[in-house]
Amino acid sequence: MKIANYKKYSSKKFSQLYKYFISYIALLVVVLSVLGGIVYKNFIFTLQKEVEMSNISIINQIQETIDTRMKEMERTALSIHSNPNLKPYKILTGPYDAGEGVKQLGQYKSSNEFVYDIALYYNTLDNNRIHTTTMNTNLIMFFDYIYQYKEWSKNDFKSSIYTLTYPVMRPVETIMLNRNQEKRFSTYLYPLPPNAVKPYGIVLFLIDENAFKNILKSALKDYDGYIYILDNQNNLIVDLIYNRGILVEGSEGVSNQLLTTSFEDTINHIEIENKNYSVTRLISPYNNWSYIMAIETEQFMQKANTSKKAFYTAILIVLLVGIIIALIFAIGNYRPLKKLMKMFPESSRIYGYIDEFDYITRGINYVAQEKQDLVKQLNSERSIFKNQILLKILEGKIYEEKEIQTIKNVYGIELGHPYFTVIVFLIDDYDNLRDIHSKKGQDLIFFSMINVAEELAKG
Repeated sequence: MKIANYKKYSSKKFSQLYKYFISYIALLVVVLSVLGGIVYKNFIFTLQKEVEMSNISIINQIQETIDTRMKEMERTALSIHSNPNLKPYKILTGPYDAGEGVKQLGQYKSSNEFVYDIALYYNTLDNNRIHTTTMNTNLIMFFDYIYQYKEWSKNDFKSSIYTLTYPVMRPVETIMLNRNQEKRFSTYLYPLPPNAVKPYGIVLFLIDENAFKNILKSALKDYDGYIYILDNQNNLIVDLIYNRGILVEGSEGVSNQLLTTSFEDTINHIEIENKNYSVTRLISPYNNWSYIMAIETEQFMQKANTSKKAFYTAILIVLLVGIIIALIFAIGNYRPLKKLMKMFPESSRIYGYIDEFDYITRGINYVAQEKQDLVKQLNSERSIFKNQILLKILEGKIYEEKEIQTIKNVYGIELGHPYFTVIVFLIDDYDNLRDIHSKKGQDLIFFSMINVAEELAKG
């Protein structure tokens, strides 16, 4: 059966060009995936960790700075406790010694820029005097005029003398200075002597809120976020909140969420007011204070995200260039197939091929089938042509050497002798033969007689 007669079984052809192109693209995608994964893991992931560690380093620096300030105040308090000019029996004996005590406290203040003022009080002999770096006054004047706390009175202060056994930092609060100026201070109460069951004195360090916030500002820089410092009882001491680079008041809901959330890792991710935040929490080994910093993740990871975008852009560019190169290679490999397909005759009419290789295979089968049919046809007509050629030779119509050589090659007629004998067979009663046998039967008889004669002649 000829391919030309094959029934068209499929109208969809998947060109080998597409197969080449898709195979190159698949190879490109695999290579990019492997290399991209390695680069991402070893560069982007490392960069992201470095960004996280840099923020941990920032808040760790804040913690160390404040710890240093706290240690300085502790050393100052201990120095005050051991200073003979500031002992109760000395500073409470008269105006002159009280004035000398004020000068001594002023010297401690001048060497500590973190502290706004220092006050010293001894709870002995029903003492009502308190000494600062600028004056010697009584408790009423101190709490009602000089430093008027809104939520802390003289009585609250005196009660703390009996209950305070370790240093305590009061949260930043509003204080009226000299009844004409509001400022925000945090008050650090250090009992004398430290760790005593019943301290007999107390040192007050008044710290301006800005002293804290100047330290905290270095952490947020240009970020939007929150910083909180909590004491060892998780009471808020000071906070700092930035929104688009501007210092703002904190939201109570946000504060509660950050301060009440239990963080398992150093860096955590939570949602605050529909924004994702990266929260860093550290605990000071010195006083167990907690430092919490929450920064918008988008800003927090800006450097890493920028590198990610550059990485993805590079991958996309490589992919586009790879697609173009893959197309060029596919076209180059497809061109010989296309030329080979054009070599087959239009008469072949190869239908329903799957791709070019299928087309070429069917085309080769078609040509082979055509050749086989021609050979059969030539073999079936060989005897007729042979007889006609022999008649032409006998009649002298063929005598050139070139024609004789062609006859020899095509029909296998050997004319290798100078002389030949011609035998003529006459059939008896030929007319009766024609009447009895059909034309096909007559041809068969003649063909048999010729074969027998040829075989006898060969013998």
